[in-house]
Amino acid sequence: MLCSTAFCEEEFSYSENSFLSYLPILNTPPDSLHFPVKDSVDSPLYLKDPSNITETVEYDAAKNEYKLVKKIGDVVLEERALTFEEYQQYDMDKMIDSYWKSKNQTMAASASSSKGDGSLSSLIPAMKVNSDWFETIFGGQDIVIRPSGSLDLKFAIVNNRNENMS
Repeated sequence: MLCSTAFCEEEFSYSENSFLSYLPILNTPPDSLHFPVKDSVDSPLYLKDPSNITETVEYDAAKNEYKLVKKIGDVVLEERALTFEEYQQYDMDKMIDSYWKSKNQTMAASASSSKGDGSLSSLIPAMKVNSDWFETIFGGQDIVIRPSGSLDLKFAIVNNRNENMS
């Protein structure tokens, strides 16, 4: 059989159980990555968008859809059309993300301002005793509660099984 290339397709064909079918390179589609990159990866290796990139939402009444537009100045980088339901989900996801980021920043700020070592001692407020007698004995008017210690848990199972039928 004559072929124009070094290998012919008939000569290089392989079955499902052959050695070549186990090679990951031969089983992947030609345009896919071996280790695909996810779109929303929260890793320090993936940089955030620069501050000059703006994201706006525009409503198109003629098509009854929302357009998410990413721009640098007047140059459009990305434009995505969403239905009303998709836009509601997008907006809800943004609000939830914003809520948890603000909660995280509040907790981090209160923890760092209380002692500086990142502990959450500000969750239990300090008590003040306005007494000169208390101040002369203990050296201050504040009672600060700092919980510390350990907790021991013991679990036991009592099993009594009687197979005697008489």
